[in-house]
Amino acid sequence: MAANSIVVQKPPSTYMCSFSLYTSTVVMAMFQTILSALLAVLYKVKIEGDSVIVRILFWIHVCCSVSALLFSLFCLAKRKIGSTYEVVLHGYLLSVLINGLTSLFGVLYIPLFFLQTTHSLMEGLDYFICFSLSGILLFLQWAVKQVTEQMLPVMEHDFKLEPRSNRSTIMNAIYTVVLVASTLAYSAVAWIGLSMDANANEDLF
Repeated sequence: MAANSIVVQKPPSTYMCSFSLYTSTVVMAMFQTILSALLAVLYKVKIEGDSVIVRILFWIHVCCSVSALLFSLFCLAKRKIGSTYEVVLHGYLLSVLINGLTSLFGVLYIPLFFLQTTHSLMEGLDYFICFSLSGILLFLQWAVKQVTEQMLPVMEHDFKLEPRSNRSTIMNAIYTVVLVASTLAYSAVAWIGLSMDANANEDLF
């Protein structure tokens, strides 16, 4: 006589940790919020705060931090309010891309900026901290992207759908403005960086 087998379905987990997929998504979004805000503060306080590039990097990381915070709150609420769900989700994925590119720019920019100017040992330590945090944030974007993509079907089926309200329309408008501003800021950083490289090459010749 064959024994009856009982199949116990466990909640999905990620290959990165033993947490559930939902917990991993929320935790990484919170890490994204904290690290982006911390790097923005370090740029403003520890590195040349009056530099145009540093100011733009500061606001890009602030916008990405706000985007990650809204996404983490959205995941904790488990609610889809009208089209706010799509705006927050796509905005968060876009901020992951922008944050990754900005972190890569920081990894390349900080050592070059440090070598071009004279600093003390303590200032060198500050630059090293910013450089290390940019590298960590760059790796985190890859991990966040992987986990969030796995989380998409869970959001689509498990999160409750609520009717659209005027408040959600206002939030969509605010969120869109923040994303557009961060995108324009990143474009400005890239343009300024290319201009600085061109000027440096002209000085060499």
